[in-house]
Amino acid sequence: MKIAGAAIFAQRHETQQSTSPANRKREAQASEEYQRRKAKMDRWVISEDSITIECNRYITSVVVVALFVVFGGIAIPFTVGDRVKGVDPFQITFFCWGIAGLIILMAKGRYVSEWPWHEFVHRHVVCRTIQEVCDVTSMDSQFVITYLLLNEWKTILKTKGPYNGMFSRRTEDGSGFTINEPIQTSTLMLSGFTLLKVLNVFGEHVVCLDARRASESVTLFDAQRRLVCTHLEEYDADLTSDPLPAQNGKKISEKPGKQLEVKRLTREDLRVDRILGIYIRDSYFG
Repeated sequence: MKIAGAAIFAQRHETQQSTSPANRKREAQASEEYQRRKAKMDRWVISEDSITIECNRYITSVVVVALFVVFGGIAIPFTVGDRVKGVDPFQITFFCWGIAGLIILMAKGRYVSEWPWHEFVHRHVVCRTIQEVCDVTSMDSQFVITYLLLNEWKTILKTKGPYNGMFSRRTEDGSGFTINEPIQTSTLMLSGFTLLKVLNVFGEHVVCLDARRASESVTLFDAQRRLVCTHLEEYDADLTSDPLPAQNGKKISEKPGKQLEVKRLTREDLRVDRILGIYIRDSYFG
């Protein structure tokens, strides 16, 4: 009875926080921003282990700067001639070519560790992690994860990494696209999941009901394999206030020296004795 009473009190407290004007405004802004970004994300080419993104502006700028240096070096011998004594103008030309090559090599190493020349010439960049996609597009990781989860039913993307618990096609052989950023509670709900706080003899847990397109139906009280976060009280025991706003999905500290934990999502059989309500604490899942 004490456990149930404490859970109901926590649920009421969380519901008041969720329905506050500040939270509603933040959720509305996030939804509008996602819709603006979606048109660009629809142009991505998603394979089993990578996302190919057009990078026209960046690569064009790099090539223009490199050509400017090259042609400037070629023009030096004809403009300077023999006016500089003891200096061969053509050596300056070779030096400019070296600078142009260095500029291109440094540009190729900015976003991804491996950028084939074929993709570079065609102004494409192949990303293999969430962080690389964010670096190339300057998007928040929460928008990228939302897009991948909402469109998982029509892609062949396979995932790996420390925070890929919410994806259906996870690999164990080291291949696949790396999910190296956790997901916020609000983003998980925006992606089509409903988070329920439940109670059984082992304590409080979170059950993620998948309501996305083409997902399998889930009956909560039947014996069925579900996406869950078990032993919720172990994560939330030391949390006395809401987490601070995150930046690009990275872990943050509520207090100096205190790290916000990422709640692990696993798929397992879980018996549910009672539903305590909707889990809306601003947390991170992976």
